[in-house]
Amino acid sequence: MDPDVDFAKMMISHHTLAISMADIELQYGHEQKAKDLATQTKAGNMASRTRLQQFLAAHGAPVMDPDADEFMAKMDSSMMKMNE
Repeated sequence: MDPDVDFAKMMISHHTLAISMADIELQYGHEQKAKDLATQTKAGNMASRTRLQQFLAAHGAPVMDPDADEFMAKMDSSMMKMNE
């Protein structure tokens, strides 16, 4: 496992879900302030996702990291906190 590649892939998923959530707000929301936030959120997440995709394209072959298990454990812990 390559922590840099794994991070980028996880963040791409994170940003993709945020874009989907913004689209849902734009479709069903009623408050203009919330819809404005959704528009801004979508634009920011699309830009971040593009930068991460560019990083992956330029990164080359993943590099095996001996600390990958610790990295993944900490990332999994962070992901679980988002679901609380």
